[in-house]
Parts: sequence; C-alpha cells; structure tokens
Amino acid sequence: MYLTYKDCRLTLDGIEYYSSNVSISTRSAVSPVYGLGDRYNIGDRTYAAGNGVNGELSFRYYLTGADPLRNKFSEDDESPISGNFGGTFFKSGFLKSYQIGAKPHGVAEVSASIVFYDNLSESLSGTSPDFPQQLAPDNLNVLSFSDMVIGLTGGFSNSTMESIQSITFAYQADVKASYKQDETIPQRVYIGEKSANSTVVTNNSTGSMPLTGESVDITMYLNHPSGIAQETYRVKGKITDKTINADTNGFITNTSKIIQHNLADE
Repeated sequence: MYLTYKDCRLTLDGIEYYSSNVSISTRSAVSPVYGLGDRYNIGDRTYAAGNGVNGELSFRYYLTGADPLRNKFSEDDESPISGNFGGTFFKSGFLKSYQIGAKPHGVAEVSASIVFYDNLSESLSGTSPDFPQQLAPDNLNVLSFSDMVIGLTGGFSNSTMESIQSITFAYQADVKASYKQDETIPQRVYIGEKSANSTVVTNNSTGSMPLTGESVDITMYLNHPSGIAQETYRVKGKITDKTINADTNGFITNTSKIIQHNLADE
C-alpha cells in the first residue's frame, strides 16, 4: 500500500495544521577528499562529511484562528519545534521563514519552512501510518482577507491606503548550527539576524523616495467573520524599494517594500 496525501497529517509541537502542501528534504555535506598532487579523489578515503545532516520542512497551511508559529518571531525562538508528517518525525526544528499574502476575497494561507538537524525517524514510503485519517471538517472556518483590517500608524497617505491591491508579510531568520568534533547532532543552534518585510501593491503612482528611506508603521489585522481579531502582522520599518509598473491589460501599480530589522520593537 502506498501513502497518499490524505493519509498524512502535519503536526508541530502536537498541534495539527490544515496544510495544502508539504515537502521534506534532507541533505548531507559530503565533499571529495584529494591527496597532495592528485586530480581525482582516489584512495582509501574518497569522501568526507564537512558538516552534520540537516533537513528542511516546507509547507503551506490555512489559518483558522491564532497561529502558534507567530510566537516564534520575537519570543521563544530558540526552543525547538518537534514535527510529524505521515508518521515521519523530527525532534528539534527551528522556524526559518514565514510568509502570508493577502488579496481581496482570498483565504488566509501561510507558507513556512522549518530547518532541523537530526535524521528523520521513519521513511515516507511503506504502509499507511497507525493513526486514523482525519480530513478537514466540512464546516471548517478558514480566515478570509475579506474580514481583514489594515491599520496605519505612520507613513502612507490616506489615498495610498485606499488604493491597496495586495499586501504580504514575511519573516526570515538566519539559523546556524554549532557542532563539537566527531558529533553529528549540533551542540547548539543559533538564531542570528532576524527581519520582517511587507510588500504593498497599490494603483497609486505618486510618492518619492527620501535618501534615508520612508518610515512606515502598518499592521494587518486578520479577523473572524464575527469581527473578533484572531492574528496580527505588523511591520514598523523603512521603505527601501518602490517600483511603478504599467501594462496594457491592467492598472498602473506602485509596489513598495518595507523592511524591519528590530523585531523586538512591537
């Protein structure tokens, strides 16, 4: 019996995610070993590992309420994440990237990636896992961007805010592992530089670019249809890029990219 996607459930730290796409990759850092004066890696030791095994889980999932991964941006970021997909496990992963994009009338879907530094405990091939299938219920309430509110504390003009066509929020972290000699599991995993950015597309072609960048403080409030706020995404930073584009089949668009590096500033 072969696995199909409906047989596979994604859970992180024991919480199930309603994912639409999942992929897992693992890689080893193997390099050829050359003897002095040799052009080919010949002899008793032809290859050697330059680092430990590492892997990456990439997935997309729908938001139905507050998102537990959201807490990994600025707090509790060095506590590992355990994961299980289709009976395949990893014990300690760390959030590397997170992105959510909003378009009118679309559903709230997140794309994220988690890196891990231990081998998977099982193979994805073989028989179906022991746990029963659990498909998303028919009445699952996925958050929609029709219920989103955009708040502005500083930066864009009112005319720019009224002409927003789409908006995205993204988070990135520089994750590095530190190993002891002859060990394959990291002694410690470091979370280095972290940043967030937002890309705002409008059909307003006005605006200048100051030498030091334009300061913007903008927040996406994702609400339940009842109006109760479920999740927020805020970027308080500088506009570093502006692009005006026009084609014969659409409106003139003005794309602004906002970058924030101090994620502790909430």
